[in-house]
Amino acid sequence: MGRCYVCGMSDTYPKITLSGGKCNWCHVSELEQCMQIIRPIILCRGNKVYTGEKFSPNTPVGSLVDVLFKLKEDGVSDAILFSLNSLIPIDIAVIACSFGINLTIGGGVNDMDDVGQLFRAGADRVAINYGLTGHNLLEDANAKYGKISAVVDVNRGIVVQQKQSLELLSTTPSVWSHRLQSRGASEIILQCVDREGTREGYDHNLIYQVATAVRVPVVASGGLRDAADACMAYFDSGADYIGFSEMGLDGMLLPSDLAREIRDRSFTCES
Repeated sequence: MGRCYVCGMSDTYPKITLSGGKCNWCHVSELEQCMQIIRPIILCRGNKVYTGEKFSPNTPVGSLVDVLFKLKEDGVSDAILFSLNSLIPIDIAVIACSFGINLTIGGGVNDMDDVGQLFRAGADRVAINYGLTGHNLLEDANAKYGKISAVVDVNRGIVVQQKQSLELLSTTPSVWSHRLQSRGASEIILQCVDREGTREGYDHNLIYQVATAVRVPVVASGGLRDAADACMAYFDSGADYIGFSEMGLDGMLLPSDLAREIRDRSFTCES
């Protein structure tokens, strides 16, 4: 039995055949479906993209337009765009959203005006981090717009929130994620801050704990080592999406490389 990632139709359903590398119901190919599992994470300051370890990017890798063009050329359908210093300028957000990639945009989102601006710019989803404690931004944004991703930063197993100063939350990542789901988050972006950019491998135990604690999708991020690591996060640890920020750099795999590995490991739309 197989099931299409996109339309959800099973090959046990009458008139559904999942053969020839394509679902005959939604006509989306195997590779295209697997590409939807991959979520490149773009870290930018204005229109410049950076990379680095532990979310302290210090190495410029090009312009935002160039990076988005390369991702689109590689077949990426969804990506996460984080502004590192403040809310991304709206004119830049509009340009970024014009590439035909479904963008989740976050960073510097402090109030409902910020959320509204990003959706009007064309964001598919808005990611909230700093606004998750102290007030009802998550609840209000979900009630008005929906499609709000909650960012859960974990440093050495401890949930952290940071704005002017570092705040340690006295709760486990799984409990905090479940609480955010109850408050209206429709997706959890789980970031292992201490592993980001290190290529040490995902924290699979953490991913499993959070994925089994919530019903909403979980994006795993932080420390992707290789395609096998991505497959383990998806097939074994319970991540719904694979997030990583060093795509194609210094020999790092491209999004399409990861998608092919996932397809080859166990594609669900098979005859």
